Amino acid sequence: MILGIESSCDETAAAVVTRGGEVRSSVVASQVPIHARFGGVVPELASRNHLLAAEPVVQQALADAGVALDDIEAVAVTAGPGLSGCLLVGLQVAKALAWSRGIPLVAVDHIDAHVHAPFLRDAEGAGPGELAFPYVALAVSGGHTSVYRVDGPGQTTVLGQTLDDAAGEAFDKVAKMMGLPYPGGVYIDRLAKTATAPERFDLPRPMLSRGLDFSFSGLKTAVRHALDDLDDAARADDGVMADLAAAAQEAIVDVLVAKALRACEESGIARLVVAGGVASNSRLRERLTAAAAKARIAAWVTPGRYCTDNAAMVAGLGGALLEQGQGLRGRSSSRSTSTRPRGRRDEGRQAPRAALPARSARAAGDRGHRRPRAQRGRPRDRPRRGRAHRVPRPRGRPGGGAREGRAGDRGARRAAPGRRCERRSRRRAHGGSRGAPAAACRGRLPVVVGNLPYNVGSAIYRRLLELRGKVARIVLMLQKEVAERIVATAGGRAYGIPSVTTAMTADAWIVLDVPPSAFAPRPKVSSSVILVELRDTPLVAGEELERFERFLQRAFQGRRKTLQNALDVAPEVLAAQGVDPQARAEQIAPEALLALFRSGVVEV
Repeated sequence: MILGIESSCDETAAAVVTRGGEVRSSVVASQVPIHARFGGVVPELASRNHLLAAEPVVQQALADAGVALDDIEAVAVTAGPGLSGCLLVGLQVAKALAWSRGIPLVAVDHIDAHVHAPFLRDAEGAGPGELAFPYVALAVSGGHTSVYRVDGPGQTTVLGQTLDDAAGEAFDKVAKMMGLPYPGGVYIDRLAKTATAPERFDLPRPMLSRGLDFSFSGLKTAVRHALDDLDDAARADDGVMADLAAAAQEAIVDVLVAKALRACEESGIARLVVAGGVASNSRLRERLTAAAAKARIAAWVTPGRYCTDNAAMVAGLGGALLEQGQGLRGRSSSRSTSTRPRGRRDEGRQAPRAALPARSARAAGDRGHRRPRAQRGRPRDRPRRGRAHRVPRPRGRPGGGAREGRAGDRGARRAAPGRRCERRSRRRAHGGSRGAPAAACRGRLPVVVGNLPYNVGSAIYRRLLELRGKVARIVLMLQKEVAERIVATAGGRAYGIPSVTTAMTADAWIVLDVPPSAFAPRPKVSSSVILVELRDTPLVAGEELERFERFLQRAFQGRRKTLQNALDVAPEVLAAQGVDPQARAEQIAPEALLALFRSGVVEV
């Protein structure tokens, strides 16, 4: 059972879903009455009300499912995008539950959860039917309007996105200009059904024939001008307002349907999923279903109860990601999940800014990272050093002797990492890893500094493979637990898919541990620097690597499963390959797993 928690905006939701996607309960506490008088969501009010509703909603979800917390095997929670304060509440609740029970925590992307919602099954008839990967997904809501190619759970590629306003926001703003209540999209849909002559308003279809991107800001302006052209009597006429609502709705639906079908045509995929809050719009569902059938495209329109924000979709995707080996372990670590909402998906994430250690900052003349005066141990009346003295020359023998200079040489010692990395690699190399050679820390190397999530896996190494031939080695700064998983050896506690993939394509070592005090702001986790040397001829490369990763996902799904159960292979078949059928994947050497994969006894 997976417990899902959703708090990205103004709905506090919890749900219990099985690993297979069967919804046992789904509870949503809406804040619409609270925000209606403001005409939109007030982030501070939303956050405070999440605090009040979180515990009762979780308890109700457990009660409706007929389970207790002891029956929950993982907690899935929305980690972004969304309102940061609202996300923080849900994340803290989920992290506390996972840590206290010692169960995995799965961080879920809100939009990925929407486009995965058609896989949910329940007693009311929801289910994926023949839906399979890959498919095209139209995610349309109040804050997002995008078209994606979906190749697997959480594996989305942006094909087109809004350049300004989302469709849901356009609905709400049009309704507000017309004097309709909040949330406006619902009232626009209802009012449009009573229209008799929507053609009296000629509204534009922005970017209808230009690529797969969207733009709805111009449509809002056109509605504003249409309202300004009406006299007071027309504005008070319900029939006129119904026609305007229908005209605006038709303009938005025309663009959404055209772009979604064009995405299917350009990608060559004849499967289309429509998800998100605006997917509840009756006109969009009607038009898109008819247009898809005419174009011979199989369309899956998410059931209305799973279109708006809910926790069932979060738990459903969380279960799928858990099957792939993703998830933070609860009580055994202090890993933290980022609450910073994501921006556009094609934007790179900014790495955390590391602060220089205090003494190095003083040596480099960086006053921005100086410690407070009371902590520096320098008398108040002592004059500051001039600029010429901020980078002192090292004393003693050239290259650093057995005895370094005093204060003046501190910066120099930090500036010569070769010897230091060599010592650290011998002292801190994890498990059976070999110490990194001193030369690996010298010279100019491409460095990627980032706070990568715990579920880092084979995907990152596919990107590293693209650099083969351009660079020989790469330095990565990761959370310490993540680094230990990557360089782990067979039989270790953290041995898993990342370490097996690494062993097949590269060599990796931990060369340096970085404490939280090295960063500003200070995180709650330690980090490690690992050195990854790409092999000229990897054991697995190209398309074979992708198939091998799918094999590993099957082998490692369910940490307590034996290879016989995980791979669904007869025991005599595994025994013939020299593999113990009752062994778990983490007990088998990477070379043995590779040989088993290449033997072809398991279909991938």
